[in-house]
Amino acid sequence: MTAMLNLGGKQGIVSFTAEEIEIRTEMEQAQFDQIRLMNIAMMCDQGWIDQEEAAMRAVGYAPVGESINPGGAANPINADGGRPGGQTDTNPNAGGSDAADS
Repeated sequence: MTAMLNLGGKQGIVSFTAEEIEIRTEMEQAQFDQIRLMNIAMMCDQGWIDQEEAAMRAVGYAPVGESINPGGAANPINADGGRPGGQTDTNPNAGGSDAADS
């Protein structure tokens, strides 16, 4: 476009900007964020980073108070006793309920 503008006798530079496009689903984004936060918690629990750096990496600002979990938990436990993970259900029989299924 800039070349065409210049060939037409006008000086200038043409530039385009486009809005960012997200190619991942909301579920994938949430899973990536969960893994990122679990990695930050593990680094803190292992002593590789301190609480302040963990807070900066997780939320972007320093902690505002004392830790409510001073021992830490790099891999927390769900209410059902399982451990959360970034997994996708691959069960072909799993799905939502339809009116036809009733």
